[in-house]
Formats: sequence, C-alpha cells, structure tokens
Amino acid sequence: MRTIFLAALLATTPALAIDFSQPIGSETGEAMKGPDNAPITLGQIAARAVFAVKPDDKIDDMTKFRRGMLGTKLYQGGEIPLSAEEVAMVKAAIAAAFPPLIVYRAWLLLDPATAAQTKAAEQPQEVERPRADSPKP
Repeated sequence: MRTIFLAALLATTPALAIDFSQPIGSETGEAMKGPDNAPITLGQIAARAVFAVKPDDKIDDMTKFRRGMLGTKLYQGGEIPLSAEEVAMVKAAIAAAFPPLIVYRAWLLLDPATAAQTKAAEQPQEVERPRADSPKP
C-alpha cells in the first residue's frame, strides 16, 4: 500500500519549473539564431522534438495527444513545471530529433543536476607528473 501511494505521489509531483524561454547556445555559448535572427529557445527545440514522430514509432493516440498538448505549452515558453517523467520524455525526444550540440545545450537547461555534474567533469584535472629527480621503478 505504501509503495502504491509513493509511486502515485512521485508520478504527480512536478519537478522544478523550467524556463523554456532560455536561448540555446551555439558552440561558442552565444545564442543560436533562427532565420529571423531571433534566438532559438529551449521551448522551440523541445516542442519540435516532442511533436516529431517517426513512421516506425509505435505511439498510441492518447500519447500523441499528450505530446501535442505538452509541445504547445513548451513552444510558448516561460516557466513550466514538469514531472520527472515529462522531463525524461522531452530529453529523449530531443536526443532522437537533434544533433549532439543541441542535445548537450538543451539537456543542461532541462536538468540542472546534469549541468552541475557536467561542469564539474569539464574542470581541468591536474595530472601528477613524475619529477626529474624522483627514483624510477
């Protein structure tokens, strides 16, 4: 009984609100621009990914409806609270629809924990080099 309650609670608990108006950075970190020279936002990327369905995808009608509803919200931008399940689905959709740079930039904005881990991993690590006067094994 406790397991069912906890699972239901986790399934309906929204994650942090994510600002889908944030621009997607280029290789240099500057905002990518669209054909109209306006910044491309996380909401635009996420919506296009969620809307995309490959011919071989086995997605039922209700899932398509939910993805359409979610994508419409994401495209509008602003802060939108998402459940952990929705964040995972958006991340998977972006990974399936876009090249690595956009996946990297979008995931950092979607999941702050991933951003913190990635930034820590990007820090240069000092390598201990043997000194010239140290004995050789």
